[in-house]
Amino acid sequence: MSAYFGDKGIIHGTTVGYTPEQNGAAERLNRTLLEKTRAMLAESGLPQKLWGEAMATANRLRNISPIVGVKVTPYEAFTGTKPDVGYLRTFGCAAYAHVPKEKRNKLQPVSRKGVLVGYESGKQYRILFGNVIGVHSAVKFDETAVGGSSEVSDDESEEDPEEA
Repeated sequence: MSAYFGDKGIIHGTTVGYTPEQNGAAERLNRTLLEKTRAMLAESGLPQKLWGEAMATANRLRNISPIVGVKVTPYEAFTGTKPDVGYLRTFGCAAYAHVPKEKRNKLQPVSRKGVLVGYESGKQYRILFGNVIGVHSAVKFDETAVGGSSEVSDDESEEDPEEA
């Protein structure tokens, strides 16, 4: 590793163990993300076991939000384009994922109710159905219905409507 750093002109420094104050910028970011995650879970009524989904969503929101003292968002600094925020929905709101015709018969519902727990690449949404998370692009949301704890199941046999 030292040879690689030397070749690239990188000065490698480490911190003393158990002294997070030596790495203040990273620790502050971690704190910010944790605070957002905690607030999102509390507001949505979703269980703590979904902390990873909430943290990933908090990080996405941070990357497309303006930062104090900087004229561009992190996303804009990285890509050179302004982020599209039109697809954002309330974390934990009711989500109705379209069930394709091939996955249902004529009498079955055309959508399945779940809970929004995050985003995938592009404008795809991560929807929780019981204990299974599916990725969907054809989704309608009810942002007045937040508090998805009743939608979270302990039944491991739940299926994603795309997979059913």
